Amino acid sequence: MPTLPIAPTASPYALVLNNNDASVARGPNDPVSVEFGGVAFELTRSKLDNGEWRPVLAEWLDGTELRRVVAVPFSQEVGQAVASLKYSDILRLRLGSSEVVEYRLVDITRLKRHQIEVFSSLSPSLAIILHSERASERYVLIGEAIQPCPGDCTNLTPTALPTITLAATDTPSPTASP
Repeated sequence: MPTLPIAPTASPYALVLNNNDASVARGPNDPVSVEFGGVAFELTRSKLDNGEWRPVLAEWLDGTELRRVVAVPFSQEVGQAVASLKYSDILRLRLGSSEVVEYRLVDITRLKRHQIEVFSSLSPSLAIILHSERASERYVLIGEAIQPCPGDCTNLTPTALPTITLAATDTPSPTASP
């Protein structure tokens, strides 16, 4: 009886190393996983389709840099993780370079699906959107980047503000109007 050749099966590593797959992170700054409240998710890369983002898995919205935007499917386990979070808890985003960027949780809110202002920010931050919940609103976790202190910051003290006191006889002089 002739033997048939065995077709190779893809290992998880082959899927990650396949650079032709558009859903895999390619650059060293691309997010590859997110962690919060004791749960972690591997992220795939996704894009807008005709101006809409419809995440299916745990996904990073490609092109979001200053505020990283990721979506995680809602489940009972994820809901319990969110319920256990406290303000100032740490959210972690692992990049393709293996660097872990930490964010401090500053807000947990529920937004309607059309409220997309959460996608942008003027400061380094992270938005985690919990999708696939059967509701008109969805949870959004917002974290601000924890900025490392350059150099040795162990002996820094707050800067003293000058104290200005007015004597009882000091009165402000009126200013002439233009």
